[in-house]
Amino acid sequence: MAYPYDYGWEKESRFSLENQLGKVFRRGGPAGSGIVSAFDFLKLSNAMHAGRIVKPETFRLHSSPKPELGAKNYGYGFGGFSSRYGRPFVGHNGLAPGQCTEFGELRDTPYTIVVLSNVTGNACRDVTARIIRVLPPS
Repeated sequence: MAYPYDYGWEKESRFSLENQLGKVFRRGGPAGSGIVSAFDFLKLSNAMHAGRIVKPETFRLHSSPKPELGAKNYGYGFGGFSSRYGRPFVGHNGLAPGQCTEFGELRDTPYTIVVLSNVTGNACRDVTARIIRVLPPS
């Protein structure tokens, strides 16, 4: 397991990374304390596409924006991040002290993207954006 880090400042006003282990969250809890691997995310994606969790039409409903509920880009558990990445990327992300996650499918390709980091911030978004830039549409 990787140690979680967050951005900080040293006394000399220099940027640093501070170990967050044991400061804020418990291992295995919700909202930033889940334990999952990239392979687990891929198994979840494959199970969703195979209809083993919910029917494909239910998955489409849950991953479609709900503007009538004030959610221009968010469905029931999954968001559409097309405006952020300029491509049809649908999934979920998360930030907590010492970690960030980006999980979703790039719908104009057959690919699922999983980015996991042990540093707080937008590092996962930056990596996801780079991946999306190099993957051509199918």
